[in-house]
Amino acid sequence: MREDLEGLEGLPILGTVSAGPGVLAQDAVEGHFSFRGFSYGEDYLLRVKGDSMTGAGIMEGDLVQVRRQPCADDGDIVVAIVGGEDGVVKRLVQDGRSFRLESENPRYAPILCDFQVIGKVLALVRRYQP
Repeated sequence: MREDLEGLEGLPILGTVSAGPGVLAQDAVEGHFSFRGFSYGEDYLLRVKGDSMTGAGIMEGDLVQVRRQPCADDGDIVVAIVGGEDGVVKRLVQDGRSFRLESENPRYAPILCDFQVIGKVLALVRRYQP
């Protein structure tokens, strides 16, 4: 960690969320990330696993900053619980009076079953690996 960031607790990294077939996002803090200019509040980070959001620039291994909220607007990228246990990161799309979760990779079908939005993705953190 850089010395000028020492002492900042930062955003907790709570586990992994799937960008592909769903995986359970563990609610166990695996570390913290500090960066000047980030809002810390109740937000948290999740590590992305999978490739279903590559069209939105979200790659496997990225950290997404998530704001806890139970709803979002049409077109927002969200973290949702599917089937009561699988956490996924997808684009929320309104279709008439209903919503679906869309991948940003044509290899993946939309999620049409019941889901619950648990947060909105606000930012992305990626480590540069040459």
